[in-house]
Amino acid sequence: MHDQCVCVTVTEFARKTGDLHSLSTADIHVAALVYTLEKELVGSEHIRTEPANKVIVYVHSQTGCSQPNNLVRIIDMMFLVLSTCA
Repeated sequence: MHDQCVCVTVTEFARKTGDLHSLSTADIHVAALVYTLEKELVGSEHIRTEPANKVIVYVHSQTGCSQPNNLVRIIDMMFLVLSTCA
């Protein structure tokens, strides 16, 4: 389980990216849980504390993956992940 401090970290990160207004409370808690698990299982050296000035590119398959929601964007931005839809 994650603590409130992690929820504040995720909330502040989403505020900096401009995505906070579109995230639900559940989204914040899911991102906080992902953050907690990532930190416990992999470490925190690669986790960003500030958004990067990069564009994240989403690759869509021919089956037509829908545009990722802002929760996916926040997780990608925090953990340096490039999302793809198979």
